[in-house]
Amino acid sequence: MLQAQQPPSLPLSNNDLDTLKGWIFSIAIEWLIHGVNVTLALTIFCAILSQQKYPSGPQLVLLALVVFMLLLATTNATLTVLFSLLQSPLYGYNVDNVANVIQQVTDTSIASNIVARLNYVIGDGIVVWRAWIMFPQNLVVKGILIICFMGSLGGACADGGLATVARLHNLADVGQKKGVLVMTIPLLITNMAATGLIGYKAWYTFDGFVWLLPHDYSKASWSGYQKDFEELWQSGFEGTKDSDAIG
Repeated sequence: MLQAQQPPSLPLSNNDLDTLKGWIFSIAIEWLIHGVNVTLALTIFCAILSQQKYPSGPQLVLLALVVFMLLLATTNATLTVLFSLLQSPLYGYNVDNVANVIQQVTDTSIASNIVARLNYVIGDGIVVWRAWIMFPQNLVVKGILIICFMGSLGGACADGGLATVARLHNLADVGQKKGVLVMTIPLLITNMAATGLIGYKAWYTFDGFVWLLPHDYSKASWSGYQKDFEELWQSGFEGTKDSDAIG
């Protein structure tokens, strides 16, 4: 039995070309950012593993979290490609099983949103943790960090829930532009607060180091400042990675 002949392909319209360009641009940006994240993650690995002594418990936890964030970022970048590929049949003619295609596209979009927000929250948590351990006896600082992180967690969950509901009702609904502020503002406030505290600690440590040069050459004093500088250096790399992810 002869198979039914398929209708010939028609030329792409201007709208189709614009859509294709949009997909290529979004995928290129997503993987460019992912490449930057991979570079920063490898820098953190080298900074910790190149030390002569065995990595401490907090450093191993940091490595595990960075690896997990890297996996989430890779998953999100892959879902971005999959999202574009899945919705391409919707721009064709005589599409079979449209409902199934739309459901797959919707599920992929929701999964990408959840993975991205989870990555943001973990990144904020790492920056908060790095600031936390630099002020072990300061309850005021710890209280501020807890409030900021809870705000970031709540904002990410609220924005993710609103985005999921909107996509379930209408795949083309990307939400109001102001809606993204529900997540972005708490994340930025938390990053600014934690980074500001780390910067203050860096200034305080450097000021004490400058005073130490002509006054005290004891080994204990030098080792204390060396430990602070190592923590600040690692916090700087992780803070840069997290800020890049949010951007």
